[in-house]
Amino acid sequence: RNFTQTILHLNSASPMVFFFALLAFTPPKYPFPQDCSTVHGALTPKWFTGCDKAIDSCYKVTIPPETSFNVGNTSRTSCDALGHCNTNYGSGMNWCVDHINGVIFTKSTAIDSVMFFEVDDTSPQPPGVNAPSCRFSIGLDDAKKNETKVYKSDRLTCAAASKPVGADGITYANISASK
Repeated sequence: RNFTQTILHLNSASPMVFFFALLAFTPPKYPFPQDCSTVHGALTPKWFTGCDKAIDSCYKVTIPPETSFNVGNTSRTSCDALGHCNTNYGSGMNWCVDHINGVIFTKSTAIDSVMFFEVDDTSPQPPGVNAPSCRFSIGLDDAKKNETKVYKSDRLTCAAASKPVGADGITYANISASK
């Protein structure tokens, strides 16, 4: 049962049972682990340490501002000539997005780690029209190279740039987007 079904079920019971059920309900922890936004400037997540000893490395990626774009995680689907498709949701990374300060933090926890993200234009669109967007990956790509790269654009021009991994084990990268 989901939360709504549970509440409806309990509400059909006695008012006292419903009252105590509400007292016992614990909402999900906020902020959610993948949202590390803060109004106090970009704060490094507690798990973003020991990057020089990480399996691959850590990434600190500057992303477009929340005032014009939304950035979040996504997946990557590829299909063969016969129409058999495979969706990769990403794996092997701790990650979080600081939407307010425009930063993504990732840390590899597996040798073949990769995560996928999407930048969406937040300007109003006509009914039934998806917002312009682009998708990018952080981590091990199809060529088995660790990098930050844009792999798909739809009416949004995006680019990725990064510096070589430093002695601290962190790769600093930037994703830019323009309409």
